[in-house]
Amino acid sequence: MSGKRGKLQEDTHFPVLGLLEENPEMSQRELAKSVGASVGGIHYVLGALIEKGLIKLGSFTAAEDKRSFDYGLTPKGH
Repeated sequence: MSGKRGKLQEDTHFPVLGLLEENPEMSQRELAKSVGASVGGIHYVLGALIEKGLIKLGSFTAAEDKRSFDYGLTPKGH
C-alpha cells in the first residue's frame, strides 16, 4: 500500500476491527473520533474491510434512524 489512503488503512485496520467487535453499532463519526481519523477516512476504511470480507454491513431495523447500520465482523475478521 502506498499513499495517504494506504497509510490510513494500515493505521486503522486493526483498531477499527477491535472497536467494531466490542460495539458493532458504532457510527462512522464515533469510529473516526476513537481512532483519530476523519469521517471520510473511516468511510473508506470500512469499505475496504467490507470488500476484503472482514466485516459485513447490516441494518439496524429497530433503530428510529433507519440510516443506522450495524458493522458485524465476519469469521474472517475475527
